[in-house]
Amino acid sequence: MKTHSLEHEHILSGIIKCPLCGAGMIGTVYRRHNKKTDEYKDTFYYRCHHRKRADGKLCDFAPKLNQDKFNSEVEDVIRYMVREGRFREYMKNKLDEQVDMSYLEDEKKQLQGQMQQVQGAKKKLLQMIDRLDSGDRHYDQKYKDMSDRLDNLYDRISELDEELAGVDARIQAAYEKQITGKNVYQFLLDFDTLYERMTDLEKKQFMRTFIESIELYPEKKDNGRIISKIELRFPVYYDGQEGNEIRMPDKNTVETVVLLSREKVDGHISIDLDVEKLESKAGTATYTEIKAYIEDKYGYKVSSLYIGQIKDKAGIKERKNYNTGSGNGRVPICPPEKEEAIMDAFRHFNLI
Repeated sequence: MKTHSLEHEHILSGIIKCPLCGAGMIGTVYRRHNKKTDEYKDTFYYRCHHRKRADGKLCDFAPKLNQDKFNSEVEDVIRYMVREGRFREYMKNKLDEQVDMSYLEDEKKQLQGQMQQVQGAKKKLLQMIDRLDSGDRHYDQKYKDMSDRLDNLYDRISELDEELAGVDARIQAAYEKQITGKNVYQFLLDFDTLYERMTDLEKKQFMRTFIESIELYPEKKDNGRIISKIELRFPVYYDGQEGNEIRMPDKNTVETVVLLSREKVDGHISIDLDVEKLESKAGTATYTEIKAYIEDKYGYKVSSLYIGQIKDKAGIKERKNYNTGSGNGRVPICPPEKEEAIMDAFRHFNLI
């Protein structure tokens, strides 16, 4: 039973597929205690719990996906989709569309015709059995033969009953899927307005209804993206194509973010970038942010000198002489426990 973060739901739990073993990645929580305020802060992740593969080996996909960031990335894909001009036209056509049940209705009529024939044969056979002469010297053999034929007819009737029930179930499922699909399409037309008002549980229910699975790359691409494609339960219009699948385009992160944030995409977007600021794909964090993270999580106070030393040790580009200390005195060396905390902060801010 949950005792903390009661309103939180792992919105995409089970939908995200591990790129190595294919299992659904599930939600997990990391709780940090701030010793200064005695408060707890929860950070949620998706991760593969290293289930055994078919060959008995353990899955070794280690990355944890921050739920806030990953959920936002998926939501942004949907926002980009619903803001395309052609999308609204496509959705309105889908809302007017009727499911073609003719092939199922034809199959049902054929089965009903076969059932009528078999029921007729059974009725005639029962009449023949009733008319048998018990004084006939072949009575026992005739009765046995007719009983065997009657058993076969009953078997066939049972088979046809099952097939008819199966067709009825498929017809019902098709109608229910049409109704569900129309509800999804209607919701998507007002996605920007409605989604933000939903609770986590409602968001989770919507995502499970709309999305079949989210597939990942084994490692993040140079643009920082890890989502490979999103399989949907209903066809949509996305990036000029219709289908049940959204494949992530090979565009740099900056261009993608700009596209996602636009109300309409109506032409080429030119972006001027400072190349020196994009020397690597690593994240950024100020010394103040790193110190705050460590104090919040571990209760340690670390100096800029220690951070600079560990940056140098980790191969992170640093300003010249930042971590050398001052004067000719002995330079303090970062203790192992603080080094571990600093390395954790580097990973948290994607510096390594």
